[in-house]
Amino acid sequence: MPYERCSMICPNPPCLSPLGLLPHSIVSKPAHPKADAFPMNFAARAFRTPRIWSNRELSRFASIYTGEVIKVSAWQDKDKEGSTYSQYFSSCAGYMISNFNGHQGGLQGWQNEIFLNLEKPSPEEHRLRYDVVFNHTTLEHVWDFRIAVRTLTELSRDTVILVVPWLQPLHTTYGDYWRFSPHATARLLAEQGFTPLYLSWNTDRGCAVYVFCIASRHPERWRKQFGVFGAAPDLDVTRALEGDFAGRHIFDAADAALDG
Repeated sequence: MPYERCSMICPNPPCLSPLGLLPHSIVSKPAHPKADAFPMNFAARAFRTPRIWSNRELSRFASIYTGEVIKVSAWQDKDKEGSTYSQYFSSCAGYMISNFNGHQGGLQGWQNEIFLNLEKPSPEEHRLRYDVVFNHTTLEHVWDFRIAVRTLTELSRDTVILVVPWLQPLHTTYGDYWRFSPHATARLLAEQGFTPLYLSWNTDRGCAVYVFCIASRHPERWRKQFGVFGAAPDLDVTRALEGDFAGRHIFDAADAALDG
């Protein structure tokens, strides 16, 4: 199957994995059949369509995680489709949320909730406590986003699942500062010692674009699980530890496939 070089004009950019390129048929579909049922005004399509797409991406992977999970900056943990994100992680041993005092995402007073300021170092008692740290569309609202990424990775002893906006209209009145390309997303995590295992973005026309990334401190543990999604098995995932940063070979492999 042919692949196209990722660019702003490419209608169907491929998903990238350290084990190879995934074909369009796997990842580059419209967000969800439901998306067409919503009112087709600009705001509804711009924001709801990528949310549904990212929920679908998460649902493909969440059930494989059996350890402790925390949803950072969770607010009420709603997926905006009538469920909570805790339901996605159906196999996990425990599920926590964090929140921060603010206009949105303030503390909810739940038993499984902790206070977390992403612009501060992580609390000592929560460092390396969670197997999965999940964060959805928060970093664009944090001025010191590099500190925030470091704080997220400090919480995790294995995996970080991150969803960030790449292209999205300005929104909210409490700070909307940043957008993140797939390259930036992967590198931010790789700089903290996490190897990107899976990287994708939606391609729906006329709406915002989100980047979905799964990265791990221990990529060798996940070769089998992520190989089943169409990646080439002959690329050694341990090569993620080489080069200028951990995720460099994702783009080396992509360029080789596209130029070959």
